[in-house]
Amino acid sequence: IASAEALGICLCIISERESSLQWTLRIFDEALKGFNERTKESVHSSLITLGQLFRNTGDFMYSRLDSVWKLVQDLMISDERTSKDKLVRSSVIALLPSLARSNPDSFSEKYLTKCMDYLLQMLRGTERHIAFLAVGEVTLAVGGKIKKEHLDIIIDNIQSSLNVTNGKTFELCVNEALECLRLLVEALGSNLQSKTNLKEFLDQIFSVGLSPKLISVLEAFVKNIPAWQSQIQERMMKLLRDILVTRIP
Repeated sequence: IASAEALGICLCIISERESSLQWTLRIFDEALKGFNERTKESVHSSLITLGQLFRNTGDFMYSRLDSVWKLVQDLMISDERTSKDKLVRSSVIALLPSLARSNPDSFSEKYLTKCMDYLLQMLRGTERHIAFLAVGEVTLAVGGKIKKEHLDIIIDNIQSSLNVTNGKTFELCVNEALECLRLLVEALGSNLQSKTNLKEFLDQIFSVGLSPKLISVLEAFVKNIPAWQSQIQERMMKLLRDILVTRIP
């Protein structure tokens, strides 16, 4: 993480110089070389480098979306040991939102379905927490242009993670599931309203307890789905009353 942040800072500094294109191209070329080496260390480093290039070089990566996607897709479908490495898989997942943001229209048309298929597969694995964040960020980046069948699976996974009776899942993924939900609400707005049972969904959301993350999700609901405002206000008042009752002797 520290090395990625340092690279990001360097790219920001480079971008202010007349020779920025020369250095950015050199960094990009070095990142590509790491994929050819096929070791987990080189591939992981290259993925991190590409992520920083997408975030800190303006439109530089705009025309390079197709070539980067091919490299990433090869890792997504490969059975090689390198592709199955936890750090490599996590870096692939984390990079996908940057690809979507770089050119949302092209990404939606060419790669969104395969991207979502992969991320939904990752929701069943050990990278579930990272996949939740990526699902939400990709959905927001493409303006909510995801298939209904994908959205249904995402909602099911969120509801499963908000089920407090499932101890391990709750402990590991509740914050990521809530953040994914917040991003979905921002991306889909009222289009999400018809996909869920309001009472059941609010029961699950409030069951996780009061927290800054819960507040941010509720704010997103009120802002983007005004029809839910009165129900959310009632539930929030009840939650606050219950907290006060338990704390006042």
